[in-house]
Amino acid sequence: MNAIHPRGLFVRITGSHVSQRFTETSITGLPESNFVVADLEVNYEFAGKRGLAGLQLTNVFDREFAAVIEGISVDRIAPYRRAIASLRWRLW
Repeated sequence: MNAIHPRGLFVRITGSHVSQRFTETSITGLPESNFVVADLEVNYEFAGKRGLAGLQLTNVFDREFAAVIEGISVDRIAPYRRAIASLRWRLW
């Protein structure tokens, strides 16, 4: 979903479906899991298109996913929550 405001604000919310499969492990029979993560992006464009400031968050709700089978624990998988801030400025 996208929202654009005339004053230069742009907001995007996306959902990603992730399918987790364990392929490179010596443990057999690990189940496949599926889940959805939400991402958020907010940008602001300065007047006269002089620059762009942005913030991007992946896995906004920092959902954790783990599998435990018969006492065997598997490490937490990606995607972890991540924030990226950026600033672009036009010099001339």
